[in-house]
Amino acid sequence: MARKISDEAMIKATGHGPDHWFPILDKLAKDEMPRSELTMKFWRENEADLSAWWAQMTTVEWERERGLRQVNQSCDGDFQVGVQKVMPGDEMSTWQAVKSTNWLEGLVYEEGHQFDSHGVLCTVRAVRPGKMLRIWFGEGSEKSVLEVMFVPSKEKCAVRFRHHQLDSEAEVEISRARWKEVLSQIAENA
Repeated sequence: MARKISDEAMIKATGHGPDHWFPILDKLAKDEMPRSELTMKFWRENEADLSAWWAQMTTVEWERERGLRQVNQSCDGDFQVGVQKVMPGDEMSTWQAVKSTNWLEGLVYEEGHQFDSHGVLCTVRAVRPGKMLRIWFGEGSEKSVLEVMFVPSKEKCAVRFRHHQLDSEAEVEISRARWKEVLSQIAENA
């Protein structure tokens, strides 16, 4: 999650702001439980005021405030970025626009296909026409993952690029710029 949740939004949704919730999280965190357990316990103990989603978002904001997490950083410590563009047409016409754009040199839309992208070995891991495409950049613990999702809505379709398992905030900004440019190219073919 990249955006900061405003104090006003938190108060409107939960009835309380960070000054109420963060001390509760500070107290729970003293038990040194894994983050997912901390969030679950926080939610269970405060279900009357918090939905599961708001428990998660409040925990993320608390982690950021306490220096435990950066913007664009996942709970696993890696970084992620997402960009999207809404295009005219259904998911299959949008899929064709993506396929007809040479946005990733060497890409063949076949599961298991490997190719080189700027000196990095890439592997096509999943292909679901009109639904999604998943590509690994690199191998093993050094890999990052790009997911391209197609989300139809009436006569339009959103194309969402989500690049995760990035090593740093600098990689987030490079990926954001790269995938925004790619989406602009694809939109020209839509």
